[in-house]
Amino acid sequence: MELNADTQTALSSARTTHARTRPRRATSLAALALLASAASHAHLGGFEAADGYAPFLNMVQNYNAGQYGTVCGLGGSQTPITPNTGLWEALAGGFFSGGSVSYATGHSWYDRTWVNSGGTSGAASDQALVLTTGHEGWGGPALKYKYTLDSCDLNGCDPADTAGRIVKVSFWVCAQLAGPELGGQIPNGYFGDEIAFLDSSGNIGFMLGLTQRATGDRVTYWNGSSMFESTIVAANNRYDRWDITLDTGANTISADYYSFIANNTTTVLTNVPMMANMNDFAAMTFRTSPGENNWKLMSVDDFVFDFDCDACAIADVLEVVCELDGSGDITASIKITNNSGVDATRILVTPLPPGAPVSVTPNVINQFVAGTGGMHTFDVTFGGLIDGVEFCFVVTLLDASGNVCCSVVVCITPDCDCLQIRSANSSIVCVPGAPPGTYLYTFQFDNLTPDTIHHMFFFPPSGVTINPNYVALVPPVGPLMTSQSITLMITGATPGEKLYFDIGIHDLMLNECCVQEVCVEIPECDDMHPRGACCFDEPGVPQPICVITTQDDCINRYHGVYLGNNTTCNPNPCLPDPQPTSTHLTAITRCCWPQDQTVTTTLTICNNTGVPRNYSWSLNSVAGAGCNTIIASNFIAPNNGTVTVQPGQCVDIPITIFCEGTLSTPNAMACLEATVTDLASGTNYTSTGKVVTTILDPTGNIPRWCVPVPDPSIFLASAGYANGTFTITNETMFDAIFSYRLISGGVLSVDGRNPGEPVENFVLIPGGQSLPILFAVSLTEERPNEFFDAVLFVETDAGFEPVASQAYTLERTEPCIGDANGDGSVNFADLNTVLGCFGAVGDPGHVLGDLDRNGIVDFGDLNIVLTNFGTSCN
Repeated sequence: MELNADTQTALSSARTTHARTRPRRATSLAALALLASAASHAHLGGFEAADGYAPFLNMVQNYNAGQYGTVCGLGGSQTPITPNTGLWEALAGGFFSGGSVSYATGHSWYDRTWVNSGGTSGAASDQALVLTTGHEGWGGPALKYKYTLDSCDLNGCDPADTAGRIVKVSFWVCAQLAGPELGGQIPNGYFGDEIAFLDSSGNIGFMLGLTQRATGDRVTYWNGSSMFESTIVAANNRYDRWDITLDTGANTISADYYSFIANNTTTVLTNVPMMANMNDFAAMTFRTSPGENNWKLMSVDDFVFDFDCDACAIADVLEVVCELDGSGDITASIKITNNSGVDATRILVTPLPPGAPVSVTPNVINQFVAGTGGMHTFDVTFGGLIDGVEFCFVVTLLDASGNVCCSVVVCITPDCDCLQIRSANSSIVCVPGAPPGTYLYTFQFDNLTPDTIHHMFFFPPSGVTINPNYVALVPPVGPLMTSQSITLMITGATPGEKLYFDIGIHDLMLNECCVQEVCVEIPECDDMHPRGACCFDEPGVPQPICVITTQDDCINRYHGVYLGNNTTCNPNPCLPDPQPTSTHLTAITRCCWPQDQTVTTTLTICNNTGVPRNYSWSLNSVAGAGCNTIIASNFIAPNNGTVTVQPGQCVDIPITIFCEGTLSTPNAMACLEATVTDLASGTNYTSTGKVVTTILDPTGNIPRWCVPVPDPSIFLASAGYANGTFTITNETMFDAIFSYRLISGGVLSVDGRNPGEPVENFVLIPGGQSLPILFAVSLTEERPNEFFDAVLFVETDAGFEPVASQAYTLERTEPCIGDANGDGSVNFADLNTVLGCFGAVGDPGHVLGDLDRNGIVDFGDLNIVLTNFGTSCN
C-alpha cells in the first residue's frame, strides 16, 4: 500500500532539517552524477496557458500547442501551423463537418482540481485536455491523437536518452464509454478511451483504457500477455490517476491506479513484460470511442514525467532525525536509486571533506542494488555535526569487484535546537461533513531544547485557522523527551498542497524557548467517504496492522475491523492491553531439506508482574490456514516443560524441530501453537508460528531459497533504531532474482515506513551463493516486554509467501519491585499507595497498587512492598 498526498492519511513532518543533493562530475566510467530530479509540467502538463495551450476551440494539431508558454521557459505565443506538423497529430477525426466538430482542445470547466473538488477548488477557467467522441454517428471512427515528447517533458533530456532507462509517468484521466445505459450505442465489452505508450519506432510498450460494462466501465490494461479487464470501476465523473513506471532496459511495466472516489491506490502491475520491447519512450496516443453530438467523455490533465538523463544514481533524503540520547547524533534515512546500469553489491558513506571529524555509522552497507533502477533505503547516523551548519557526504555504489558504479553527494543541515516532529509520530485526516479544507492533525513532538516546555502556541498563515491555538502541556516535556499526543483542527488549508505554520514553545513562566516552522502535507478529501483506523491481519504477520482508510475499504479490501470515523493509528488501537504474562513464538522458521536436519524455534515467556511466577508450557503442531502438514510430537524436542520467570524478566526456550517430520508434502507448511499456563492463576496464553519446508534440488531450474533462522529477538532502545539482516542463499546452480517483501506488524517500522507498510525490492543472487538483505527497524510506541515481527516474504507463482521472521522488543530494564508510585524507591509512599487502594478490583495491570497484576490490591501486594522496603532503583 502506498501512502501519498491524495490519500486520507498523509504523513507530516517538522521542517527541522534541510537536505539537498548535488552532482559530482568525472570523465571516467564511474562518473559522478547529478541528483536533482525535478518534475516537468511543460508540453504535456496541466494544459493551461502557461503550458502553451489555447482555450476552446483551438484544436491542438492546428497551432503550436505546448510549444510556447512560461512553464518550460519557452516564451512566445500561439502561432497557427500547418495541421499535424507540431507535437500533436490528429490520426483520426479532429475536423469540422456539417457544423459539427471533433476535437482535442484545452477546455475550461474540465480542470482536474475543479472537477474533483465539485467546483470548490481551483477555477472554472482552468483547463484540461478534452477529447470529444466522433461526431459522424456510431459508424464513424473514434478520435485518435498522437503526441510526441520532447526535452521539456523530460526535464531537458532528449527522448533518445530514455533508452535502457527508467521513466516514471503520472497523469489524471476522466473517461466514460457511451453504452446503452447512457443512451449510446457502444456495445458491451468494447475497449475504448485508450492511452498507449510508444517508442520512436512506433512499438507500443503499454496500453490502458476502459471496457464498456452496464454496471460501470472497467479499467483495462495490458498485463504482460493480453489485455486484462480489472474489477476496478472508473469514476466517470471524477478524475483518477495512473502512476506508471516504464523500464526500457528490462522492458517491463509497473503501474498503480489511484481511485479518487474510493480514495485508495491499487497496484495493478509490477515489472511485467511490455507489449512490445521499447527502444526508448518517445510518444503517446489517445483514442476515444465512436459517438455523436460532441460527447465530451474523455479528458486528461496534470501530466508529470520523472526522468533525469544525467543521474547515474539518485539519493533521496526521506527524513533527518535528531537523536534523543544526548549524543547530539543525527540519523538520516536515505533512499538510493541505482541508474548506472551496473549492479551494486555495497554502499559506502563517507564525509566531505575527506578526514572531516565526523563519525559515520554504518559507513559500509552490504546490499545488492540492481543497476536498472534498483532501490534501497537505509539509515546512517552522523556524530560531530554542528547545528545549523551544512554537512555533505558521498554515497558510493560499488560492484562485486569493488569498482565504483556511481557516487552522489548529499547535503543536510542539522536543526536540533528547537523541536522536531517525526513522520512516525504524526498523521492527518479529513473531517467528514465539515467545510472543505478541514482536517484533524495529530502529532507528538520531541523537545530539543535544554528547557522544560509547559506551553505551546500555533501561528497559522493568513486564511488558515488552527484550533486550539494554545496547548498547555501536562505533564510538561523535559529536555530530549517526547510530548503526549496533541490533536489540532485545521481549517482553510488547500487540498493537495503543503501547509507551513509556526510552533512556539515556552517554559513555565511563558519565556519563549524557540519558534519552529512546521510543514504538513494536506490530503485531498472526498467528504462522502470518511476515514478512520482499520485493524486487520496480514497473513504471515503475527501482530495486527492498523491503517487509515474508509469503512468499505476496511471491510472489503483488508477484511478488517473499522474503529470509526476520524480514529487514528497513533497510538496503535489494534494491540491488546498488556497482560501479566506475554509470550512469543518465532513467527516463521524454514527447513531446507536435506541441508537442514533440524531448525530452532524459540518460545519466549515474559513475567510482567512484581513477583516470581511459575509456568508450564507445551508446543504442538495444529491445523491452520495455509498449513498442509502436521508435525508429530516426537519431531519437536522438547515439546513441553515448566519454567520459573523472575519479576520483570523474560526467558527464551529454544525448541528443536526435526525437519524430517515436516516432509509430508513437497512444499510443506506446518502451524505451531504454544500454550503457556500461569500455574498460580491457571490463566492460559497462546502464541503461534509456522515452519516452512523447502526440498532442495541444486540441479533444478526453480530457485530454492534458504534463510537461516536469525537470533530469537533483538532489543531496541526506547525510540531507537536497529539494523536487521536476513541472509538469503540460492541453493541452485543458476543465478536467480530473489523478489521479496518485508512487512512488520504492531508498532514496528521497517525503513521508516508506517507499521504494516511493505518494503519491496529484489536482489540477484548467483547460484550457490548468499547475500544479506539489510534494513532498519524502529518502534513507533514504547510497548515493554512485547514482541513485534519483521516478516520476509518471497515472490512465487502463487504470490508472496513468508520465509523467515525476526522479532524485536524494547530493551529490558531491571524492575523496581514494590515501587507502587514509580518514583524509583520503595518507601512509605508505596506502602500508603497500597493501603489507600486496598481492596480495589479491576483489570490486571490497570489498578493502582496491584503489584502482582492479579486484578486486586490485597495482602500479596502489601507483602511485596514490605519485602522490598528501603530498596532504591535510581
